[in-house]
Amino acid sequence: MDFALNLDRAEHQLVAALVRQERWAQQHLYEHHYGKMMGVCMRYAGSRDEALDLLHEGFIKIFQNIGRYKPGTSLPAWIRTIIVNTCIDYYRRNTRRRTEDIDEAYQLYDDVPDALSNLTEKEILSAVQELSPAYRAILTCMWWKDIRTRKSVKH
Repeated sequence: MDFALNLDRAEHQLVAALVRQERWAQQHLYEHHYGKMMGVCMRYAGSRDEALDLLHEGFIKIFQNIGRYKPGTSLPAWIRTIIVNTCIDYYRRNTRRRTEDIDEAYQLYDDVPDALSNLTEKEILSAVQELSPAYRAILTCMWWKDIRTRKSVKH
């Protein structure tokens, strides 16, 4: 138990030093969490340089918002949340919706039926029953949502 109290006290002192913007505390936090957070950034970035930029941007946000950290909660989880949100924001900023010219879209359509149109109701039901329970539940939810959407459009 004394060990946990010492960790809490050390974390509290580190956070207090971070709030005072002490460089040693910032360096300690950065070096301690660099590896795991760089791994998080690498999952979102297209290159190591992008990941490093995301990591630095995330740590800047951490240092700017450390006063919002609530003692008693997990500091590593709080840090990870900020890093993940920074990566998601980056992804949203740099992902553009793909749009097509309406005339080109008409040219892409053809009258050839798709594979699903060639199946009977029994064949579709049999295929659905071969799915795992989780996938069947997802498919059912999507089907009900589609029915409700169609009904609301009609009314």
